[in-house]
Amino acid sequence: MRCFDSDQGLRERMERDMESGVLEGGTGLRSVPSRIAVFGLFGIENFGNDGSMEAMRHFLKRECPDAQLTVICPQPEVVERTYSVSALRTNLLGPSGWLFWLLDRLLLRVPRMVDLLMRTISNARKIDLLVVPGTGILEEPSHRLTRMHWTLLLWCAAAKVTGKKIAFVSVGAAPINSAAARLVLKTALGMAHYRSFRDESSRRCAKEFYGVKVEGDPVYPDIVFGLPEPGGLARVTPKDGHSLSVGLGPMGLWWWYGDEVQKSYVDKLVDFSLSLVRKGYRIRLLVGDKADYGTVDDFIRAILDKDPSLLGDSIIAEYIVCAQDLMRQIALTDLVICSRFHNIVYALKQGKPVVSLGYSPKHRALMEEVGLGEFIQAAHQIDVPLLEKQFLALLKDRKTYEQSIQQAIARFQELRGQQEQILSTRFLGSGMVR
Repeated sequence: MRCFDSDQGLRERMERDMESGVLEGGTGLRSVPSRIAVFGLFGIENFGNDGSMEAMRHFLKRECPDAQLTVICPQPEVVERTYSVSALRTNLLGPSGWLFWLLDRLLLRVPRMVDLLMRTISNARKIDLLVVPGTGILEEPSHRLTRMHWTLLLWCAAAKVTGKKIAFVSVGAAPINSAAARLVLKTALGMAHYRSFRDESSRRCAKEFYGVKVEGDPVYPDIVFGLPEPGGLARVTPKDGHSLSVGLGPMGLWWWYGDEVQKSYVDKLVDFSLSLVRKGYRIRLLVGDKADYGTVDDFIRAILDKDPSLLGDSIIAEYIVCAQDLMRQIALTDLVICSRFHNIVYALKQGKPVVSLGYSPKHRALMEEVGLGEFIQAAHQIDVPLLEKQFLALLKDRKTYEQSIQQAIARFQELRGQQEQILSTRFLGSGMVR
């Protein structure tokens, strides 16, 4: 299945948009923005989100090396410490004191909202371009209107009223039951000067569930596919037989499905892992979010109860603190079985065959795009015998699937280059009409 850039009419419209965005005053170039803000759920130690930020930051630094970059996120101190970039908190602190608190309550929090909007507008005046890069910014597993939704709307509104450009780049979307959340996100998306989605299911969701007019909005691969690999990446030499290293990426499911499903999920991964270890394979645990360490701890405790001797040799668990660590760990595997979406992306980036134990339509969209559509299960309903069959089938024709992945990644990189050219010419002043 081909999801990306399959509509010739869409391609032609995108080319016209790019040309109209660069030919200003007959110069063929746009003015270069000196202040760029990148908005998202960064700094919360989700290595997929942070990888999206880093991929966009790498692109912006290459195209606008002198621009001042600010990351707008929930944990600015983490971003500043980890990535050495200026950051601003999404949830700006408002006035304090009992008098303001009382007035705010009496007036249904209107004073605080007005204050927040005014201070957001003040910050928006200090930027030239607001970018929302990748991630599932239009997804919400709780199906509720969240503070992040409101904050996104506030920043888009502030950028709009101050005359600043807004770009949503390869964002993901999923259905949200809350009508209020859908209205807020639709309004925010409607203010954008540029929108693209990371897969067709996200674009369709924006149209059908949010009511966004997506005609002309392109579909481009997840921007994490453009994240440079860390230096000194030690890759394993492809092997045959039982000495293979299998990357296993568990995640916490209780947020979606509750404790009972979470326990069943861990128990099934333990049973599957033990069956692999008994056949001579090695397991390397892959963590894609700090919140998943609780699941990893449960997994390790279950292994210790069954056979403590397996840890350290047959089952390897090394501490992962960032996307670069995760990529280094994946490089030491031969194939990967995981639930986190961006763990799949990081594995495919390195050409690793993957079995997806997913929780969202985005998993199927990506797996089908790279030719692995038959290697998918729902995380909350794992069938261990089927998983064993999928593993053996993937292993048997591993070279064929690796070639399919390589071809897909090459296509992704070509499409990524197309989007970067559009962004450069429309917003960054660093591209020429070609």
